[in-house]
Amino acid sequence: MHYLKILILLCFISLLIACDKSPELELPLADDYQRIDGALLTADEATLRKSTVSNIQYFLQIDLTKSERYSGIMEIRFDYKPTTFPLTIDFIDGEAERILVNSNAIAIDYVGNFINIPSANLDAGPNSIKIQFSHAYAKGESGLIRYVDPVDEHVYIFSQSSQFNGNKLFPSFDQPNLHGTYEVRVVTLKDWTVISSIKESEAIVDGPFKRWKFPESSSFSNHLFSLYAGPWQIWESMADNKELRLITRQSIANRVAVREWFRITQQGIKFFNDYFSRPYPYQKYDQILVPELAIDGIENFTTATFSEQFITDGLITASDIRASSVAILKQLSRTWFSNEVSMKWWDSSWLKEGFSSYMAPIALSKISDKNNEQLSFYSNIKLASHKADYLDTTGPINVPIYEISSSTVAIDSSRKNKAAVVFQQLAHFMGEKSFQQGIRSYLAKFRNQSTDVSDFIETMDAATSRNLNQWISTWFNLPGVNTLSADYQCDEGKISTFTVKQSAPEQSPFYRNHNLQIGLYNTDKQQVVSATSIIPVQISAQINEMDELVGLPCPLMVHLNHGDWGYVKVHLDVKTQLMLSKNISQVDNKLSRAMFWQSLWDMVLDQEFSLNDYLKLLNKSIAAESDLQLLSQILSTIEQANGWIRASHLVNDEAKNHLEELELLMLNQSLLVEDGSPLQLAWFDAFTGLAETKQGLNHLSNWLQGFAAPLKLANNQKMRWQALLKLQAS
Repeated sequence: MHYLKILILLCFISLLIACDKSPELELPLADDYQRIDGALLTADEATLRKSTVSNIQYFLQIDLTKSERYSGIMEIRFDYKPTTFPLTIDFIDGEAERILVNSNAIAIDYVGNFINIPSANLDAGPNSIKIQFSHAYAKGESGLIRYVDPVDEHVYIFSQSSQFNGNKLFPSFDQPNLHGTYEVRVVTLKDWTVISSIKESEAIVDGPFKRWKFPESSSFSNHLFSLYAGPWQIWESMADNKELRLITRQSIANRVAVREWFRITQQGIKFFNDYFSRPYPYQKYDQILVPELAIDGIENFTTATFSEQFITDGLITASDIRASSVAILKQLSRTWFSNEVSMKWWDSSWLKEGFSSYMAPIALSKISDKNNEQLSFYSNIKLASHKADYLDTTGPINVPIYEISSSTVAIDSSRKNKAAVVFQQLAHFMGEKSFQQGIRSYLAKFRNQSTDVSDFIETMDAATSRNLNQWISTWFNLPGVNTLSADYQCDEGKISTFTVKQSAPEQSPFYRNHNLQIGLYNTDKQQVVSATSIIPVQISAQINEMDELVGLPCPLMVHLNHGDWGYVKVHLDVKTQLMLSKNISQVDNKLSRAMFWQSLWDMVLDQEFSLNDYLKLLNKSIAAESDLQLLSQILSTIEQANGWIRASHLVNDEAKNHLEELELLMLNQSLLVEDGSPLQLAWFDAFTGLAETKQGLNHLSNWLQGFAAPLKLANNQKMRWQALLKLQAS
């Protein structure tokens, strides 16, 4: 069976190595080929269009003064290489009212997703296409959105154009490897401000209107275009002699942490200037917070759009500040690793998603006094990736995309998290200095160009003496999580043998190369548990003899992924399990403590550790945990265990007794910690979710009526709804 798995692995790798490059046209399309009416762009069609169109200039005139629809004229100038295929211009769900090709009117051939321009109407060399168009304002998550503020009835208009959504704004060649410059004219109401990809050169009041003029921009991908209009509240600052602006609706302006937002942005620019060895490349950077954005943020050319979820109604917690800081730094990093170097096709989008998610916590740890970023990355990103990778529906991060309709596959949340983890792995495999040099070389080599995954791999491979080919194939192109377990013996207080076994799930039977640190833990005179020996190792086979550990002092506990270098599950040996049952709270390092807790929970899920023993250990130890991030991680496992036990038809009275003890423990902890603090909210939220006893339910009822603590949480509407639902269900 072992050899069969290896054979399957080798075959699978050989098949997927071909996927490292974005799809290319190997054979010409049929001479009479045309895009299918109503269909979105395919990779082959994009490759064809790239071969025929170059030197693109967009000249946009747009009128935003009407309430239901906006209208405009888009002129596209470009060089054309003749072909028999019609040239298509992407434009979803709008109206094309008049089309001029080289000043000659042509019949409108528009099918709802794209406009056909017959090749016979085009000249070899320079061409001009003018399209008079109109479009309804978007009501979903993409396009040009018109929002009426329910507080003061001010109107705000903003674009969301990522991932083949740019053509929902206006007609364009909407593929990431066709760059163009933009010269823009906008008509708005006279008290509005307009923000776009370059600073305006002119804004003239014309009666009740204002006419805005934006000079020609640098060349960039269509999906990076942005446009915002309305009576915005704007704050200004500077960073590295570049203009910064923070922009929000007027009605929420008093709730924006402006100084903190600018501080993170300014220090982030300084960090990335140094890390990439290249200054921020543009003259301005605008950050706009908008309503009803379904994701944290979107990068655009010289601008970034953020969700208003980062503006809180009440107390701003450390967790809130961290979330907004990470979002700011993620979008900022994409100025270099997405805007300056963009992708050839949408199947490479996971690169910028993964890189920014990996780099943002690193940047935050360098520019702030936070020392929890490694734990936050582990708890928020790595464990989420593990959870998705355990499922039968998991897939690799490097997925070929042949049609736009499948493009979201490349950037769903599970692949974003896995991509970030793979970047972390790559940095450890190459070494931090080689990794940084590879990134610098990649950005310098492909500045103002479009790349695919193979370009990235080739550049990174040149920056290290290690062979990346097999590593890349198994980590980019294969799904799943490997599990490691240790078997060791000691003789006269020294390790005599140490073996690490690597296993793989049946649906993904692949053994990977893992660069790890094995931590050997012991106690000091005060019974504090810490790693007394940390040994870097490489695991690649199913059975791995660790000769480098032989002769070291025999440990009380072992963790095979000390410091979270690897992307693995770790099953703990029996001796370590026994020691943790006595002193897990004495593990001094928070990340190590979190990883020991997670290993125990993973073993519960894999039926290698008793659920009752896990709950018993929680009752004994969890009250000592004061780190909010770590506590939240542990509490989530209790919530999951509670759901199983309550839903199971099997009787487990011991487990139910443990849960009742935990319920009262959580209530007591919520009353002992600082009133109104994030820690209190975490404890009381967990108590509410677990409450089943008469005592617990009575306390919830009294709390809702204002007769019981914690009183400072009484106005938390989310908590009140949760308590009401719990009481109703009971």
